Amino acid sequence: MTKLIAIAAVGLGLAFAQGPEGSPQERMDKLAKELNLTADQKAKLEPIFKEQAEKMRALRDDNKGNRREMMKGMREIQEQNDAKISEVLTAEQKTKWDEIKKERVREFREGRKGRRP
Repeated sequence: MTKLIAIAAVGLGLAFAQGPEGSPQERMDKLAKELNLTADQKAKLEPIFKEQAEKMRALRDDNKGNRREMMKGMREIQEQNDAKISEVLTAEQKTKWDEIKKERVREFREGRKGRRP
């Protein structure tokens, strides 16, 4: 179970670190809407999301062909990122953030059900 959550978190981190939907700015905007962030919180989160995207991109570039190492690194980056985000949030926002992450894991699981033989 823990392994699946970690894999889902990495997958979500990848999704957020790449492409137009997952740009750092769009990720922050989405979180701002979901958690009703203040302007101060947004200003603190923006560099966190940008740094994560840069680290994820560099990790993908450095580990081409080594999926296991890339996944391990992405899991670490995502955990660090989540900790940094939590530091900026209020207790109520943290609770909601945890719920959002759990829902994303559930969605990830459901999306994968038909893929495995």
